[in-house]
Amino acid sequence: MTAAEQREAEKLERLFAAVGLEPERLADYPRRDRVGQLQRMQRQTVVGAVLFRYTYIDEILSCVIAWDFFDRSLSFARLWRRKRFKAFNYFVLDQLYLAQKLKLVQYLHPVPKKLVGTIMALNELRNALAHSFFPENRRQKPQWRGRLIFDPDALEAFTTDTQGVVRWFWDKGLLEPKRRSKRSAARRRTTG
Repeated sequence: MTAAEQREAEKLERLFAAVGLEPERLADYPRRDRVGQLQRMQRQTVVGAVLFRYTYIDEILSCVIAWDFFDRSLSFARLWRRKRFKAFNYFVLDQLYLAQKLKLVQYLHPVPKKLVGTIMALNELRNALAHSFFPENRRQKPQWRGRLIFDPDALEAFTTDTQGVVRWFWDKGLLEPKRRSKRSAARRRTTG
């Protein structure tokens, strides 16, 4: 391992310890608490995975929308230096929920129904997990493909399905800036 990799691995171990995700320390808990501690670790892992994927897909939708409204030949780093782009992000994109962003993207681009269904199922799952300490007690159980999301098979299916959403947006070229030709870049410099 390189020094940088080692630093990041140590940081990860400290982060896991900070939130109590250390199954190897199970013996430190009283015997009566061990199953409960393992279940808590599982819950934190699943909720973290779902929330991460939700925010990642929300960001993807934001990127697609932003590039539909701004110069796609500029990087986001350059666009963020512009007041209009900041205002668009702060007062438009930050105010939209994932479902609203999806509707706007659907209006601008043909998105397959299966993908829309996956994103909406992700939205429902995220809401169940984010708004309930015991989401399995809700009338609508937190499921993926008919299985409780805390089941490893359900989480694997969730990961596969949501990776497919991400891959679709990349494959369609909706997440990459358009490259300027040398001629158009030179023309911009001379015309101001």
